[in-house]
Amino acid sequence: MARLGVLSVGLLLGLGACTASPMPDPPPSASGTARPTVAATGVRSCDTSVEVPLTADPAAVVVGPLGVQSLDYRFGVQGDLNAQADAQGWWRFKIPVAIEGNESVTISVPAEFRGIAKLTYVAGRGDYATTFVPCDTRRLTHFAGGVAIREAVCLPLAVSWSGHTEQLRLAFGEGACGPR
Repeated sequence: MARLGVLSVGLLLGLGACTASPMPDPPPSASGTARPTVAATGVRSCDTSVEVPLTADPAAVVVGPLGVQSLDYRFGVQGDLNAQADAQGWWRFKIPVAIEGNESVTISVPAEFRGIAKLTYVAGRGDYATTFVPCDTRRLTHFAGGVAIREAVCLPLAVSWSGHTEQLRLAFGEGACGPR
């Protein structure tokens, strides 16, 4: 179980709050919020990678070559959404990613969720999709950034690499993705 080092431990422990599965059609958003102005796709490459101290957190999830872990939020806990919204109404969460190997990986927010969620992996932007191009000289490449949301949500993200697409579901708010 060496896959992504300590992140794989979190996959086994955290499936109640975050899950990965083949990408089905996501449920429609309950929000009537207008869609924010964000860029369509951001790209992060080796020269913008960082070393992020990831640990064996139960909220860590591995999907193919991608590992994600929240640094400032416990998935599925409503209390962590309190008093964190910025002046524009976004709750911003640090959720760095680690890419194993040298396959590019793209994370996408489904169209139905774009009024309430965006990716914040490219500095100064909000994107509906971000492509991560890892360093070809490293086993793991880390990228800082995260997710911004406007309301509690079970957020399905499409994770695509080398012709594969799976769904990563992140629970922002207690019970957002159903019972734990």
